[in-house]
Amino acid sequence: MPGVRRGRLTVVVLALVGAVLAGCSGGEAPRGTVNVPMYDNFFAREVTRVPAGTRVRFPNEGRTPHNAMAVDGTWRTPAQIAADDAATVVLDQPGVYRFYCSFHATEDGRQGMAATMVVGDVSYYPGQEAAAPALVPVERASGVTRRVPEDHRTIQEAVSAARPGDLVLIGPGVYREEVKVAVPSVTIRGRDRNRVVIDGQFLRPNGISVTADEVAVENLTVRNALINGLFWTGVRGYRASYVTAYNNKDYG
Repeated sequence: MPGVRRGRLTVVVLALVGAVLAGCSGGEAPRGTVNVPMYDNFFAREVTRVPAGTRVRFPNEGRTPHNAMAVDGTWRTPAQIAADDAATVVLDQPGVYRFYCSFHATEDGRQGMAATMVVGDVSYYPGQEAAAPALVPVERASGVTRRVPEDHRTIQEAVSAARPGDLVLIGPGVYREEVKVAVPSVTIRGRDRNRVVIDGQFLRPNGISVTADEVAVENLTVRNALINGLFWTGVRGYRASYVTAYNNKDYG
């Protein structure tokens, strides 16, 4: 992948000579291990940042087999991790690694069950795997307000159209969507904390999932997410203010 640093992998091998595989085991992760759970059919974290040398464990929390394969081929788990089982790899070399489940995604990691692993203190912004220039955080507001539903039909449409420093201002309503934020320095603000509701319907993993730096979420409600109501992952700088979260599995 252009612009992505490749790295060497040290792996915990399970009785398989010459294969880059990790051991499978269920139960709790040992101390010093980072979990990246696998569900049907998504990874719990879209971006995971770990220090070089960290043990990364992939527990299968779904009902069907999954795996995790680096797009550049430098590392992989066993080809099949059964439900309630897990596999662990150890990443030694700093770099950015796109990875995917071979059962439920394309091999380039662009569609389906795929995510990004950032190893070590390396520069990474969402979208840097693509040909377009990555967006970077800004210190000042842009002065641009993107209104939902007046200017954009959904919150996701407004966020996808936003640029760093923009405000996404949401009118009252129940929004049945998962909002994925990959634009830094964006503020997402409801006009009414109790009447602006993002509803996961127990179908979507997160209400709002943020993989960009310095994103703020304000004055709204998130509910009924399979994992988290609000979720920041792999970011530097974030804020949630005046948010109500309930009926979400893990975190508000």
